[in-house]
Amino acid sequence: SAATVELYPAELAAAIDETNAWTYELVNNGVYRCGFATQQAAYEAAERDVHAGLRRCEEALAGSRFLCGSRVSEADVRLLPTVVRFDGVYAPFFRCGRFQVRSDYPRLQRWCGEMLRLTGPGLFDLDDARRGYYKDLFPLNPGGIVPAGPSPADLGWPSGGEAVAERDESAFARKRVAVEAAE
Repeated sequence: SAATVELYPAELAAAIDETNAWTYELVNNGVYRCGFATQQAAYEAAERDVHAGLRRCEEALAGSRFLCGSRVSEADVRLLPTVVRFDGVYAPFFRCGRFQVRSDYPRLQRWCGEMLRLTGPGLFDLDDARRGYYKDLFPLNPGGIVPAGPSPADLGWPSGGEAVAERDESAFARKRVAVEAAE
């Protein structure tokens, strides 16, 4: 048998489901509701939601290492791409940057750095994401101008060399799975 990472342990299922629901509505989808709003009131409501969601993440991380406790869960994995892109893409491009992760949400910034160290180097290419959003979403950026930075170093992200070698295995719940012998 082998051990695999358990991102959805039964004892945390309800907490993970609840966290996934509000992080999706307020943060993950909230940034897109900001960016694609066509009326001021819709934009303002979405922008409020984004920061209400990020504040709620801050509150959750005040009492625990990860969103649903002491180990990485599905809720952390689902929120990570949005937080990684927030300061460098969503805040400026989708106009929801009244507050930034790197300066206004210190627990979320700590969590993001830890998640990036745990996932290993090269999982996210912020420059590629920035180019993709600014070049591909023509109606929101008809000139196609891609702004500079912030860089991963500006955001305090770990460099590739410090990631996997220092992975803290206590961050992961494990479950045993049967492994079939190859024929």
